[in-house]
Amino acid sequence: MIRSLVSEEYSDKKAAYHALAAAVVAGAFFIVFAVIVRLTPFGDNTWAVFDMKRQYLDFYSYYKSVLAGRNNVLYSPAMALGSGAVGFFTYYLSSPVLLLLAFFDEAHLPEAVTLMAGIKFMLMAAACDRFLVFYLRRRGHEGMPRTLAFSLSYTFCAYMMAYVINPMWMEVYILMPVVLWMLMRLIDEKKHAAYVITLALMIWCNYYIAFMVCLFVVLWTLWLLIDEPSEWFKKLMRVGACSVWAVCLDMVALLPTVFELAGSPKDSGLLGTEGEGCDLWPWQLAGQARIFKFDGSSTYFGRPLIFVGTLILVLCIVFFFLKAVPLKEKLCMGALMLVMAASMCIDKINLLWHAGMYPSGYPYRQAFLLVFIFIICAARALNAVKFKKKELLNAALIALQLLALLANGVYIFKIQTADGMLTASGYREVYNEDAPLFERISGDGEFYRTDDCAPREQNDGMMYGYNSLTHYSSAGLMSTRFFLKKLGFHDDGLYTAFGNDNTAAAESLLGIRYVNGCYRRDDYAHQEAVLYENPYWLPVAMRVDELPVADMSDPFTMQESIYSSYCGYTPDFFKECSVRREAGAGTDIYECETAIDGRVYLYITGIEDRIQNIAIYLDDDFLSGYGNLGCYSVLDLGHYEAGETFTIRVYCEGDDPDTGDAIVVSEDISALHQAFNDSIGRGLQAQNTSSSRFEIQIPELDESVGVATTIPYEDSWKAYLNGREIIPQKIYDAFLYIPVDESGMLELRYVPKGLIPGLMLSAAALIALVVGALFTMAVKDKEKKKT
Repeated sequence: MIRSLVSEEYSDKKAAYHALAAAVVAGAFFIVFAVIVRLTPFGDNTWAVFDMKRQYLDFYSYYKSVLAGRNNVLYSPAMALGSGAVGFFTYYLSSPVLLLLAFFDEAHLPEAVTLMAGIKFMLMAAACDRFLVFYLRRRGHEGMPRTLAFSLSYTFCAYMMAYVINPMWMEVYILMPVVLWMLMRLIDEKKHAAYVITLALMIWCNYYIAFMVCLFVVLWTLWLLIDEPSEWFKKLMRVGACSVWAVCLDMVALLPTVFELAGSPKDSGLLGTEGEGCDLWPWQLAGQARIFKFDGSSTYFGRPLIFVGTLILVLCIVFFFLKAVPLKEKLCMGALMLVMAASMCIDKINLLWHAGMYPSGYPYRQAFLLVFIFIICAARALNAVKFKKKELLNAALIALQLLALLANGVYIFKIQTADGMLTASGYREVYNEDAPLFERISGDGEFYRTDDCAPREQNDGMMYGYNSLTHYSSAGLMSTRFFLKKLGFHDDGLYTAFGNDNTAAAESLLGIRYVNGCYRRDDYAHQEAVLYENPYWLPVAMRVDELPVADMSDPFTMQESIYSSYCGYTPDFFKECSVRREAGAGTDIYECETAIDGRVYLYITGIEDRIQNIAIYLDDDFLSGYGNLGCYSVLDLGHYEAGETFTIRVYCEGDDPDTGDAIVVSEDISALHQAFNDSIGRGLQAQNTSSSRFEIQIPELDESVGVATTIPYEDSWKAYLNGREIIPQKIYDAFLYIPVDESGMLELRYVPKGLIPGLMLSAAALIALVVGALFTMAVKDKEKKKT
């Protein structure tokens, strides 16, 4: 029979002080680690590699703009032309720890990352220690259990030291032990509120990794019910009801997120990153438990990171041979190990733990749960083993574990940052140079877009606060990405890129007013430094006579077709070059002659449904790869005079020799100039009164017209003309169109789908939680008065 944990013996402050001590030691360990690897502010190194460099620093800058009131959590115009942002915030930016960013300016975000990581490691150590103390005393251990070595091992195991560059997952690693602790109290003592609140907080911080923990909660619940089967059905119903209750608390964020995910690129099948042949043999998994089992490919394509220290594994083995440990406990913990090991050895089970979607990098994300089981068994073994000098053994274990974890952590940092790390000084130098430039062009109130030919990273719009096409994240709209890809911009499913290769007509249509970087267009006005203004940028909203329909057969036809809705005729922007094609086995040669003066562009059709490794050569010089996740877009071949000739060779590697069909055109800037002049009178000024609200002034009309926009369509947009609601429509399978029949003010408001019902569910769950807590307190007070 499990002894009661409601006694004064357990409710003393010793367990809390012990957890605090674990946090302090973890903090000291982290400082030593930071000094050794020269992590800022103790040096110039940072964790700015991979997604930390490409995403999180930019996202943190955007988060600061939300704190400052310049943006909001509902919508972001900096996400691939614009997208709902609730799901983005729920996945990336929902951690309470991020509030610390308010005390850092954008130039010192690397230091903020270091501080937040240190705080999270300390919280992780405290949470794990608190769980272990509770669990071990629940299993009958007298006095204060020896847990410090194990809480530190969980905190600084190989998995945590490698995955710290994905900081939005760390809160789940912190809260997982707390959730399991509160789950045991729910089953033993019927403590509902603590379990509901901690589970809700964990899901709020990151629903994705929390999903894995929820699966583990199911397994842990089964173990607890097997261990103490009395009234098992009531206990199971209690856990189920409280879990649903916790989810309901989060519905204000989860429900809009569900609707946003329906249009986001979370299916890696669209990205070409499906895991194939990922099954591991058990000995391959076991080999990952050794120290220094990390290499440069581990982050994206490696095997599970399960190193937690050799001594922990030795104790874990000892656990299964101790007479003091009941057979039932050994069998259940062994079963948990086997389930988690199978989830990494068998690819189909691995897929289940990743919510049915193969991860795009960072494989075997559930490995921390197997590590956690190792730690529980090892802690149980040390505290159950009969040994005269147990305190000496415990001290030696702590010292040796810290040395092993430190050595492995430093090794992982060195390997992970060996190629492509952004230093703190390098980050500041670029930020301080670019930030004032973008700040000067963002204050006139009218909505327009800006982009960069050679961005610092892939989310500069979020870093510097401008509205952009370029964006890299798991959020955003697939419909927008597909549209941009058809228009000739590169998109690999996660990264939508401006790229500096598409035509002037494409940039005109999307309202790209400013371009930063080494730009290629001689007719764009040079502002200052390397900032250029596009003379042909169209407003985000245009008046049209009828619902626009575009021919999307290729990017050049599509651009002319869309422009025709504005200028009233089909412009002739692109003149096909005279081409003579020589087809071969896997190699096509195009002898080309230009018809007019202008920039020449290449686009290859016929390979849209395949991943091709194509190499393109221009006059025998390598130009670009093509047909894969690295490049599938319009390519700028340079400026040519009329009658000039050049040769394009398209070579396809691999078993499939199909190189598609090349379209080679020259762009007639004079035709664009004329079409722009004929269209600009239809432009409507759009004021972005907040990141989720536009105001568009409609002039006097002779007849009913429509407003065609380059604002990405979502069901969440609401349109009001002089206060009267109008139902928006979708054009080009991507953008917002609003029919209007009178002049006045057209207001567009973004209200995330599911926000209102989600808010109602969360409010109801919160009210029920408060009422339940008050009722429990009243009952306890009544019982006290009786006694």
